[in-house]
Amino acid sequence: MDQTSSNSSSAPSPLNSSLVVGSARQTSRTIVTKSLLALFLVCLAVMLVAVGYWAYSKYSTDLSELGIKQVEGPGTFNEICLESQTYTDLRVALENAQNVCSLNLSNSKLTSLPAEVSKLTRLQVINLSNNNFAVFPEEVLAQKNLRTLILNGNQIEVIPERIENLAYLRHFAISDNRIKVLPRSIGSLGNLRFLFLEDNDLTSIPSEISKLANLQTLSLDSNRFTEFPREILNNKNLTILFLGDNFLASIPADIGLLNNLERLYLNANNIKELPMEIRNLQQLRILNLNYNELDSLPEEISELYNLETLVVNDNDLSSLPNGFDKLRNLRTLELVNNKLTVIPVSLSKLARLKKLHLDGNPISSLLNFSGMFPELKVLSVKKSSLSVTEKEEISRLLPEVKIVF
Repeated sequence: MDQTSSNSSSAPSPLNSSLVVGSARQTSRTIVTKSLLALFLVCLAVMLVAVGYWAYSKYSTDLSELGIKQVEGPGTFNEICLESQTYTDLRVALENAQNVCSLNLSNSKLTSLPAEVSKLTRLQVINLSNNNFAVFPEEVLAQKNLRTLILNGNQIEVIPERIENLAYLRHFAISDNRIKVLPRSIGSLGNLRFLFLEDNDLTSIPSEISKLANLQTLSLDSNRFTEFPREILNNKNLTILFLGDNFLASIPADIGLLNNLERLYLNANNIKELPMEIRNLQQLRILNLNYNELDSLPEEISELYNLETLVVNDNDLSSLPNGFDKLRNLRTLELVNNKLTVIPVSLSKLARLKKLHLDGNPISSLLNFSGMFPELKVLSVKKSSLSVTEKEEISRLLPEVKIVF
């Protein structure tokens, strides 16, 4: 009797079993519910990030979209109106006049602007590129807060002296127009950092440009300069200078005064020699000398210790100066379509060189320095005088390099 009683008391009752099972099921449902909720919150967060990125992509504007060469440095375009919508409809912009910071009316077939533009008192960025303006739209000169003005791709011939009204202007792009003369008042734009004037008809620039103490980038590509514009030699903060596709025959010795230059583009001119003072450009990282008439390079070029890219394609070089091994930071060297028959052994000591282009030269041998480029990734020697045996041997000596014969 006692044993039976003991067995009966130790066995779980049907009610207790039901309670245990029910509790387990409830716990399981709770875990599933929380997991689903967590998954939903993660998906919601991802969706919000995606929507935010889409909105930023849709409404933010960068230099490349405006036809401006991409540049670096503090105060560049992306710091302006970063959180504001860029309006592309003038009517809608005027309806929201107090909120408009950025206005993009490019490719709108405009020939003029309405006087109501003056209502956009918070306007800091305006893009009027690729329209049909024959006359500078002076309505923008009333925009006292303007930081960026883009007028590329019109038919404007004259920039008014009243440009000085835009005292806070940082970026001014008026490329691909018909400008022949710059106003002297441009020297009053003390905050100007980026000035793009390529594809115009300029033959000179006023001395007042030297007053632009904050100017960092100046593009004078594709104009009609026959002499280097010495007026810019006092712009000591200049870091990027484009002077390609002009008619320059020489570079002045005092180019060295621009000792903060990091990029210098002198391609497509008639330059026959470089001054030895080019060695004073100690910050230079990119030097473009393509399509000139150089038959030699000064030895002093090897003193540009920070140079990373040197391109001297389509010239008349028959030899290279000694001391190239001093260019310890050189990554890219292009010497395409010259008259080189021999490459100096010192070239093989460029420890950081990654790309070497020697196409279109009557080079008969490269074995004297094969296998000595520790970081070389690309070697291009098309249209050379290398024999089949020589090419096979170079390929064997440089197994990790992409070689194009």
